[in-house]
Amino acid sequence: MSLSISERFRIRLAMLRKLRGLTQQELEKRIGKSDKEAGYISRLETGAIETPPFEMIQTIADALQVDVGEFFFAEGLDESPEELMAAINAILPQSDSKELRKIYRLILVNQEKYSK
Repeated sequence: MSLSISERFRIRLAMLRKLRGLTQQELEKRIGKSDKEAGYISRLETGAIETPPFEMIQTIADALQVDVGEFFFAEGLDESPEELMAAINAILPQSDSKELRKIYRLILVNQEKYSK
């Protein structure tokens, strides 16, 4: 089953927020919504607000210190671990040692970046 763009946005928003160690309320404070619109992030993550304006997406991305594209890069979000492993294993045999080193370094950098 393929996720809609708004579902992928919600999943990524919650994931990125949690990776940064922020509560919904803390993120609301960072984007200036805590006083005016309490519960804004909750409504975004649950779908009560389908999609925010583009300017708000940029504000949220800035608050989370990520590129806006991170909300929409959804490759692999709706696949099972087995499907992901199969996709990775299909790519690796086609890679030479230089590409494998790059892939390995990307994995290490990604783990370091998102384990904080």
